[in-house]
Amino acid sequence: MARALLAAEARRLGGAARLAEEDAAGGDPALLGVPEGEARRVAALLERLFGPAVAPGLTEIRREPDGPDLVFRAPRPDPEPQRRALAGLDGRIAALPLSRVLRRETLLRLRPGEPPALAGLRLGVETEALAAALGPDAAEDADLLGHAEERLALRLVSAVADPAERRALLGGAESAAPLFLALPPDAAREAAARPGGSGLGGGPPGGIVLMLPLAAIAERAGLPAAGPLAIALDGLDAETLGLIAPDAGVLAAADRLALRWSPRLAEDRAAAAALRRLDPARLLLLGCDGTEALDWGAAQGIERFGGPWVGRMLAAARRLACRHAAACVLADCAARASATDAAGRAGCADLRLLAATPLPPGGDPPA
Repeated sequence: MARALLAAEARRLGGAARLAEEDAAGGDPALLGVPEGEARRVAALLERLFGPAVAPGLTEIRREPDGPDLVFRAPRPDPEPQRRALAGLDGRIAALPLSRVLRRETLLRLRPGEPPALAGLRLGVETEALAAALGPDAAEDADLLGHAEERLALRLVSAVADPAERRALLGGAESAAPLFLALPPDAAREAAARPGGSGLGGGPPGGIVLMLPLAAIAERAGLPAAGPLAIALDGLDAETLGLIAPDAGVLAAADRLALRWSPRLAEDRAAAAALRRLDPARLLLLGCDGTEALDWGAAQGIERFGGPWVGRMLAAARRLACRHAAACVLADCAARASATDAAGRAGCADLRLLAATPLPPGGDPPA
């Protein structure tokens, strides 16, 4: 996929720009004869697609008579430090309480003229919480952090399949809406290959949607065969919408597509053109941080939303129904609702109401 993207950039830039299928120094594709600013822009796009652990980067500038050649090469770190770090990491991962690194997010269905409805719950490992729990030695190494996330994601699959553990992680919340389970690709494949299909036969009443990161499309195996489970692809944004054909097979194979909100979605022409070719019924808009995101999504026909603004809407609705609202503030209520352990919910005087997430009657959350 990196080679195809570099070839497309070489055609777009024209002139002296060209793709070398194999750079003589390392055997990786190289984009040659391009300005340094353009090279760095392409490197940033590749990192968004593949993740910082494997993204090609600007590693060499060779001075040639007709100008600089900028070579992109997949990094090859020294494996020995990683082996030493891994030796103790698995034990630390096994001892880490799963609930300490998970976060819960409520998704709302918003339709014009109708009251809000619950669209689902999203549950997954939060990278920042995981990095803090493992300490700086692992947090500063993207490969080790990715390994830890894979192992914890498999523990999450087992926890979700057990009704008691699942209820504990969700604070007692169970609903007829689906549970979106955010998993790295390898963990999703292993879960799908377990006996009984997905290994999630004891899932919640609303069913399970496996939510995979956009990096899944970079793997030759593509999306996992999830059997009876639905698949959602997460991480589409303005930049990647301009790079991936809307009719690409990997997008067609996913039941849902999760867009990540940024103002660029509303401004980028290539993103707008790509969105026009996607069925809005398949889309979720995540990361909504204000009314601009909700208004833009509604204009595209999107009905399912998540993000900090949605969390504040729900917190405002809970506070209207809570007899103890004077003892906390909106931000505390929103943070407690996202926690998956007792420590994160500490301070709430009505845990049943916290888990119930009453839906807002409408309007904006207070400042």
